[in-house]
Amino acid sequence: MMISVSTTSIPIKKYRDHQLSQLEDFLAIEEPLEIKLLYGKTANRVLKNLSITMRTPGNDEELAAGFLLTEGLVRSARDIETIRPCGPESGAHDGNNVVKVRI
Repeated sequence: MMISVSTTSIPIKKYRDHQLSQLEDFLAIEEPLEIKLLYGKTANRVLKNLSITMRTPGNDEELAAGFLLTEGLVRSARDIETIRPCGPESGAHDGNNVVKVRI
Protein backbone atom coordinates (compact mmCIF):
# COMPACT_ATOMS: atom_id res chain seq x y z
CA MET A 1 0.00 0.00 0.00
CA MET A 2 1.32 3.44 -0.95
CA ILE A 3 1.29 6.08 1.79
CA SER A 4 1.21 9.78 0.94
CA VAL A 5 2.72 12.49 3.12
CA SER A 6 -0.82 13.49 4.11
CA THR A 7 -1.42 10.33 6.13
CA THR A 8 -0.01 8.75 9.24
CA SER A 9 -0.23 5.20 10.51
CA ILE A 10 -1.38 4.25 13.98
CA PRO A 11 -1.64 0.89 15.73
CA ILE A 12 -5.18 -0.35 16.39
CA LYS A 13 -6.78 -3.38 17.94
CA LYS A 14 -9.42 -5.20 15.92
CA TYR A 15 -11.95 -7.55 17.47
CA ARG A 16 -13.69 -9.91 15.05
CA ASP A 17 -15.22 -13.37 15.49
CA HIS A 18 -14.06 -13.44 19.12
CA GLN A 19 -10.46 -12.82 18.01
CA LEU A 20 -8.36 -9.79 18.97
CA SER A 21 -5.63 -8.72 16.57
CA GLN A 22 -3.16 -5.85 16.29
CA LEU A 23 -3.24 -3.93 13.00
CA GLU A 24 -2.04 -0.71 11.50
CA ASP A 25 -4.55 1.89 10.28
CA PHE A 26 -3.96 4.99 8.17
CA LEU A 27 -5.42 8.38 9.04
CA ALA A 28 -5.52 11.60 7.05
CA ILE A 29 -3.47 14.39 8.59
CA GLU A 30 -5.24 17.66 9.21
CA GLU A 31 -3.24 20.84 9.79
CA PRO A 32 -4.04 24.56 9.95
CA LEU A 33 -3.53 26.89 6.99
CA GLU A 34 -3.47 30.64 7.54
CA ILE A 35 -4.55 32.77 4.58
CA LYS A 36 -3.24 36.34 4.47
CA LEU A 37 -4.61 38.87 2.00
CA LEU A 38 -2.55 41.67 0.46
CA TYR A 39 -4.72 44.26 -1.28
CA GLY A 40 -5.06 47.93 -2.19
CA LYS A 41 -3.18 50.38 -4.37
CA THR A 42 0.56 49.73 -4.67
CA ALA A 43 1.55 52.71 -2.49
CA ASN A 44 -0.95 51.81 0.25
CA ARG A 45 -1.05 48.00 0.29
CA VAL A 46 -2.77 46.44 3.29
CA LEU A 47 -1.87 43.00 4.67
CA LYS A 48 -4.75 41.36 6.52
CA ASN A 49 -4.80 38.02 8.34
CA LEU A 50 -7.94 36.73 6.67
CA SER A 51 -8.59 33.20 7.92
CA ILE A 52 -7.21 30.07 9.49
CA THR A 53 -8.72 26.89 8.14
CA MET A 54 -8.01 23.22 8.70
CA ARG A 55 -6.95 21.16 5.69
CA THR A 56 -5.14 18.07 4.53
CA PRO A 57 -1.74 19.49 3.46
CA GLY A 58 -1.17 20.00 -0.24
CA ASN A 59 -2.69 22.22 -2.93
CA ASP A 60 -2.71 25.17 -0.53
CA GLU A 61 -2.67 27.76 -3.31
CA GLU A 62 -5.76 26.24 -4.91
CA LEU A 63 -7.49 26.05 -1.53
CA ALA A 64 -6.77 29.73 -0.85
CA ALA A 65 -8.03 30.75 -4.32
CA GLY A 66 -11.21 28.73 -3.87
CA PHE A 67 -11.76 30.22 -0.43
CA LEU A 68 -11.51 33.77 -1.82
CA LEU A 69 -13.90 32.90 -4.64
CA THR A 70 -16.54 31.30 -2.43
CA GLU A 71 -16.34 34.17 0.07
CA GLY A 72 -16.90 36.68 -2.76
CA LEU A 73 -13.54 38.42 -2.30
CA VAL A 74 -12.56 37.72 -5.92
CA ARG A 75 -14.72 37.15 -8.99
CA SER A 76 -12.25 35.08 -11.02
CA ALA A 77 -8.66 33.84 -11.10
CA ARG A 78 -7.72 37.02 -12.97
CA ASP A 79 -8.34 38.99 -9.75
CA ILE A 80 -5.45 37.15 -8.05
CA GLU A 81 -1.93 38.44 -8.77
CA THR A 82 0.04 35.86 -6.75
CA ILE A 83 -0.33 33.23 -4.06
CA ARG A 84 2.87 32.36 -2.18
CA PRO A 85 3.84 30.48 0.98
CA CYS A 86 5.07 33.02 3.53
CA GLY A 87 5.35 31.32 6.91
CA PRO A 88 8.43 31.20 9.11
CA GLU A 89 11.02 28.67 7.96
CA SER A 90 11.00 26.91 11.30
CA GLY A 91 8.45 25.38 13.60
CA ALA A 92 6.18 22.39 13.33
CA HIS A 93 5.19 23.05 9.72
CA ASP A 94 8.47 24.48 8.33
CA GLY A 95 6.65 27.57 7.07
CA ASN A 96 4.24 25.55 4.97
CA ASN A 97 1.09 26.57 6.83
CA VAL A 98 0.76 30.22 5.77
CA VAL A 99 -0.01 31.63 2.31
CA LYS A 100 -0.14 35.26 1.20
CA VAL A 101 -2.59 36.13 -1.58
CA ARG A 102 -2.00 39.37 -3.50
CA ILE A 103 -5.10 40.72 -5.23
